[in-house]
Amino acid sequence: MATSSGPTPEASRKQTPQCWKTFAVSVEGTQHQRKGIPCQDACRASGVASGWLVAVAADGAGSAAFGGNGARVVCDYLYEFLTRLIARGAISVDEVMQWPKLIPRVLLAARRRLEVEARKRGPPVSLADFDTTVVGALAGPWGGILFHIGDGAGCAVMGSDWRGAIVSPPENGQYEDETYFLTMEEWERHLRITPFGPERDTLLLLTDGGTSFIMAAQFAGPEPRFIAPVHQVLRQEEGPEVERELAALFHRPDVARVSGDDITFVWAHRS
Repeated sequence: MATSSGPTPEASRKQTPQCWKTFAVSVEGTQHQRKGIPCQDACRASGVASGWLVAVAADGAGSAAFGGNGARVVCDYLYEFLTRLIARGAISVDEVMQWPKLIPRVLLAARRRLEVEARKRGPPVSLADFDTTVVGALAGPWGGILFHIGDGAGCAVMGSDWRGAIVSPPENGQYEDETYFLTMEEWERHLRITPFGPERDTLLLLTDGGTSFIMAAQFAGPEPRFIAPVHQVLRQEEGPEVERELAALFHRPDVARVSGDDITFVWAHRS
């Protein structure tokens, strides 16, 4: 497991807890549409208490028989487990530095849930049939962490400083189309945890279908030409129709020309 050093907080620990606004969509890629394959991405996100956020995105492997199921099980399990811990007061804002020790245990529990799903289906189904990446965020009133296995990306941004974002970039294997999954034996070696301070008021989680056009070159941060107008609209708009509009955006022909893969886009902003 790799843990990055966190930034020096640029805001006081006495900051008043505020609420997170979220929008999250997973949309079927054009390649899957043509082949009649359902979306194999999944996501969950919401502000769950004053100043707290839990967000997760996952990309089920297209080569796995139940990759989409794996993505949905992992997202649901991580989201529900972490929100229950917050509701019980089991995650303290005064122990932010201990959060990286919590995440491997929660991911292991999610992996065991996938093992149960595999056993339910019986041989020859195995854990590898549920291969899935995961990128998530846990944030409290005084900072948070990105946690990440595989491709996709996570970003923590201060204001509109997109190029100054803290980024958790994709990790690919020997070849560009290879990556790492929670379901692999060596999953913990590929778990990356990236802390961020309370000054980071916007978070993005992406599966790899969206990174080619939402992220800038060399994963230097979100591409301002794409994210700045989207961010402005999302800050102003409310209601379920916003996520339908996001889904329509990712189905546009110009997007399809860049990416035919499933796309997950999770946006969270503290206000």
